Amino acid sequence: MRPQLADPAQLSELGQPLEIIGGKDCKKVTRTPKHGETFNIGSIAVKALHTPCHTQDSICFFMQDGDDKVVFTGDTLFHGGELAGQPLPLIWAVVDM
Repeated sequence: MRPQLADPAQLSELGQPLEIIGGKDCKKVTRTPKHGETFNIGSIAVKALHTPCHTQDSICFFMQDGDDKVVFTGDTLFHGGELAGQPLPLIWAVVDM
């Protein structure tokens, strides 16, 4: 089952305008953060990391809430350091994290 993206107009019916944050080539995205740009979702600090690997528009989001940390990837990241994708862009993206 393919996930469906909500229309920004429908989301605004919830009472406040909501941004859809993601890569510039993604449909329905209303804002693409710059590499290294930070923003908050409530108490969660979010940092956008452009990681052009399998796709040139890939973005990872590093999120931290207190001592809890997580990275949401739009690409493949294997446990133990194995990588999949175009070798040099992958290396640069991981080194930059």
